[in-house]
Amino acid sequence: MDSLASRVFNRGMHEKIQRIGRWAGWTGFVLWAGALWGLSSLPPREVASFSFLHADKILHFVYFAAGGFLFTWALACTFRWQAVVVKGLSLGMILAIGISDEWHQTFTPGRQGADIFDFVADVTGGLSGIIVAYWLYEWIKRKIPAGKSELAPAGD
Repeated sequence: MDSLASRVFNRGMHEKIQRIGRWAGWTGFVLWAGALWGLSSLPPREVASFSFLHADKILHFVYFAAGGFLFTWALACTFRWQAVVVKGLSLGMILAIGISDEWHQTFTPGRQGADIFDFVADVTGGLSGIIVAYWLYEWIKRKIPAGKSELAPAGD
């Protein structure tokens, strides 16, 4: 049995989660993209590196997983779009940023750029972040039953 107080509390929680999610998602994504541009502009000797096998690919994967997560989270908390639209736009953004990052590195002295394996790591990392973000978003929606308000988006 759902009381009025419970519905009001849940509606308030949904709105608060959306508001915080929007702010954190968009702010985090902009900072992430700015840091990526800055890091890609540095010559290799100025970027911290690790000396284990495929370290650079792992770093690309993890970094783009964070970017995919932030962009997806921001979209999900901002718009009432179906899941397929949010995930599709997120993947499109990750693809575009991955391509532009590799292209950008071709203009940085000492960088190779246009590395297909870096791009694959970017996309698979981004896709992982997208999946985790949307799974978490849906999990939170289920954990806090909606009052008269819902977390955006409406779903599939």
